[in-house]
Amino acid sequence: MLDSLAIFKKVEDVTVDKDDLPPVWLMDELVSLAKSSDNAEKVAERVVKRLQNKSPYVKFRALRLLRHLCLKGCDQFQRIVQQRYNAIVREQTTFKGLPDAFKGDAPNQRVRDAAKEALETLYSQIPVASVSVASSSLGSKLQGFGSTPATGSNGSSRMIGFGSESNGS
Repeated sequence: MLDSLAIFKKVEDVTVDKDDLPPVWLMDELVSLAKSSDNAEKVAERVVKRLQNKSPYVKFRALRLLRHLCLKGCDQFQRIVQQRYNAIVREQTTFKGLPDAFKGDAPNQRVRDAAKEALETLYSQIPVASVSVASSSLGSKLQGFGSTPATGSNGSSRMIGFGSESNGS
């Protein structure tokens, strides 16, 4: 019960009707809550409920939250959205809201763009955790592109280029 109330409150706070980016620290708190399977379902339901709001700002923020949760490795959340709420997320790619008096169609276009990004992230094949492991293991193996280290006559590795002694002289 307490988790449900906390999830409800945090999702509401992240998806408030404002024209700015949602706070990352608050989205990270939802990531920690969504790691368990019970909470992942509650978070998914609440985020999708916010996607059904008419405001382009609420939709945009909900899509950013959805993308953030997928990027941070909430696998159960990602599976739930893929299986149950795919159509609702996909609908947002063609969102046509009322034009803003000052900004015109820009807020609606942001929703469409965010929906495309969220769908790409939702169906990405490589989880972020495995990418970071792969890149850290590659980091020690990476060397300069198109260059090989020059080995001096004494076996030491050094660069040879313009203005330096040649290897055999």
